[in-house]
Amino acid sequence: MLQDLHLFLDKNFFYLFWFAVIWCIVGFGLTWLWMKKKGMTFPEKSTVNIKFEENMASGRSHKSIITKLGGAKNCLKVIVTDEELWITAQFPFNIVAYYYDSIHKIPLALIQNISKLNKNILIEFQRNDGSPGKFELQLKKLDNFMKIIQKN
Repeated sequence: MLQDLHLFLDKNFFYLFWFAVIWCIVGFGLTWLWMKKKGMTFPEKSTVNIKFEENMASGRSHKSIITKLGGAKNCLKVIVTDEELWITAQFPFNIVAYYYDSIHKIPLALIQNISKLNKNILIEFQRNDGSPGKFELQLKKLDNFMKIIQKN
């Protein structure tokens, strides 16, 4: 039985390998198209006044147990403008970030509380649908972020 499986895999490795590669490409492509259609859009950076920007941040949503366990490590982009806090992921992680509730465009007026948790901060905010949201961030420039957020 095991020899038959080994023989099958040996004979068909080329086809199985390319099937897996094409399956992944199609899966990511369809997810990307779906994100473009339904996902959140961010304006061009040149059209807004950026007060704070950090690439390579880490964080996780507190929306569910899955989002708490599936955080983003060194792939989040955090931007503070005059009116909003943007949290998004860099390509290719932005394709799956939507599922882990790691993409946010939060008006600064809807941020209810920011508290420090050791090296992290917990941002409590109101979502567009009125429900409460929590997002934990680990920033390298934490003090700069706190100064800018507290000014607004």
